Amino acid sequence: MPPSRLTETSWRGCGLWLVAFLLVVTGGCVAGLALRPDPNRPAQVAEGEGWKVQVRKDDVKDPCAELIIGNKVRTGQCGFAVTRTTAPDAGTEPARYAASSAEVGGGTIVIFGPVPERATRVRLRLADGSRPVVAVDEKKGVRYFVRVGQVADVGPTVLLDASGDEVAPTS
Repeated sequence: MPPSRLTETSWRGCGLWLVAFLLVVTGGCVAGLALRPDPNRPAQVAEGEGWKVQVRKDDVKDPCAELIIGNKVRTGQCGFAVTRTTAPDAGTEPARYAASSAEVGGGTIVIFGPVPERATRVRLRLADGSRPVVAVDEKKGVRYFVRVGQVADVGPTVLLDASGDEVAPTS
């Protein structure tokens, strides 16, 4: 006995609903993948007129902080930059953290850098003799600090832990 016309129409309608459902689900997944943020894209952490500071992890997972001017990296660092000076009669000084800094226009100076895990604050030494303490923030797994001002950094920069004790730059 041949199936009735009503049954054929019902199955055809269910098939169309199934195809429509699959298209909507597939389209939603494709759109979601296309619109999700790139986990490897740098995070912007400070900005001004024509400049920005961004943080990211490099290919070997070292934390990086970079100053971008005109869509070009102008200065920055990956890892924890340290300086050592050797005096012939005094031996070698302990390692010191080195921050990055640059003038970005109009006398504005940006001082910044990635910092190790234990550091919660950074004490700068500026050209006017002041010693401001800057809080450390974290974005995308990178701990960093940024200070925007009018006075140049002359260093050394000191990393501090939560109790105010100095943190070695390589920790």
